Amino acid sequence: QTKVRVFEHLRCDASLAEKTGFAEGDELLRVERVRRFDGTNLIFDKSLFLASCVEGLTPEIVSKSVFDYLEGELGMVITTSNRTITMEYATAEDREVLDLLDFDMLAVVENHTFNNQGVLFEVTWSRHRPDYFTFYNSAVRIS
Repeated sequence: QTKVRVFEHLRCDASLAEKTGFAEGDELLRVERVRRFDGTNLIFDKSLFLASCVEGLTPEIVSKSVFDYLEGELGMVITTSNRTITMEYATAEDREVLDLLDFDMLAVVENHTFNNQGVLFEVTWSRHRPDYFTFYNSAVRIS
């Protein structure tokens, strides 16, 4: 299950532009979601979407699948996602939102996602309880 906590429009300021890669002045959609598995809040997503790329997005759509909507309804072709995975101490907000048990650290996956025109349309920080987090990567070299 996905619960939408925040769904609001905002204008990208200089600080946010430096942190995300969006341009200062861009209209963004700020979305926060809590992912619940087997009755336990395990993942806290904080996302920023370029508003011009996600027209018609609603909290109901966000609670189901943003990418299904973007690809299926809007016809967007999503090509690249750059990910950085770090470990961070849980914040007071994390403790409020997630069922952390005795964990004080979270796995944090930062995604910068681009469409086939090279436009950055999403930046997400997914904050995962570590006992449910797995990283798998497959690297292929083409000679």
